[in-house]
Amino acid sequence: MSRVLINMLLFFVPFIIYALYVMAARRFGWTGAPEKTPHIWLVIAGMALVLLSLGLVAIFDGAQTGKEYVPARVEDGEIIPGGFR
Repeated sequence: MSRVLINMLLFFVPFIIYALYVMAARRFGWTGAPEKTPHIWLVIAGMALVLLSLGLVAIFDGAQTGKEYVPARVEDGEIIPGGFR
């Protein structure tokens, strides 16, 4: 579940940064502040961050290739943790 929350946060990072920029531009009267919100570019940037994070996790998670995953199980009342074997 935490991975889902992390991906949601990564998706919304461009929106948060843009909102902070717009608030600062209005407060300080910066010229050149955008008139319309670039929704499509914010969505693309958010999706790129999520895909980048998924790719990096797939590359650097430490799982060995060619191994079979055995899920956790209960034997004689004890929990045997899952893992790659």
